[in-house]
Amino acid sequence: MRPSISDDMGVYRPGQIELDNGRILPIISRHSDATAALTYLHPLEINDDWRRLVGLPATLTTQTIEAPGTLLLGVERAKHIIKGILDIFNTAELNATLKNTLEEKIALLPVFREGKQFDLSRTVKTTCGYTCLELPIEYQTDTTDTIYHSPNNIMTGAQRERVELAVIGTGLIQGQDLVELINYVQTRFKNLSHIELIIPHATLQGLTHTLSYTSPGISLRAHTFETLLDFQEGRGKFFPHPEFHIRPTLSQHYRLWWGRDLAGQPIANIPHVGKDGSDALFDPLRQIRTLNEHLQKTYKTSLANVLSRHLA
Repeated sequence: MRPSISDDMGVYRPGQIELDNGRILPIISRHSDATAALTYLHPLEINDDWRRLVGLPATLTTQTIEAPGTLLLGVERAKHIIKGILDIFNTAELNATLKNTLEEKIALLPVFREGKQFDLSRTVKTTCGYTCLELPIEYQTDTTDTIYHSPNNIMTGAQRERVELAVIGTGLIQGQDLVELINYVQTRFKNLSHIELIIPHATLQGLTHTLSYTSPGISLRAHTFETLLDFQEGRGKFFPHPEFHIRPTLSQHYRLWWGRDLAGQPIANIPHVGKDGSDALFDPLRQIRTLNEHLQKTYKTSLANVLSRHLA
């Protein structure tokens, strides 16, 4: 990991994954107010609607507490994501790559569901001053396959042949999903030579797998919020090492917030829940249910119990 670099958006830190065969994946992690709120703690207004959502009794009062980014839901989460993605696109390296590439050679590829909330077209217009073609990609998953597809009428064959740089925005964190996604994109753009991966909560294992099983003829670079996560039990968790975090104190405060279970064991951090993080945007009830299932199964506690410790 390299030293952090300060800019108008906050701080970012370059790093890389290097395989034994010498192939390298550059990674840039971004710290800003928006990315920190989504990854660590943020002010959360607890009213009776919120209490009902998490299973706490109504009190007819409103209180603001610090709460994990996992509980930043719905519209408010979308606002923070858009700002965090904008901060990523203002990073000098990515900004220079886009500005030094002709716009007709760039394809913006938001992957449903979470990736569509990244607002890639408007972000590129804001940061680079031009408009690129955007090709939304959907994925469908069953027990054996992940199938990617996109509308055929958005780009002509000639337009696809001109594309050399793809910007993929996705919430997917599993390596196999990312490999299949990149392989699919390669079939759509025969002259593609470079991909910028915008993955807010990327995992070390997912990116390593991606680098290992995608074509070496395509160069990759990944952009994340704050830190790489540790992929465990189908979700991304924080690594315990302070050096993984641009702002280690934020991770420490996050760990203290979760506290310990009834057996005295630290409750593991769960900044990313689900396959692609989209439940927190589109299905808050399911997000809360998934959190509760994990807390009950692993720590014999509930989100209501944890939250009650922070409420007056």
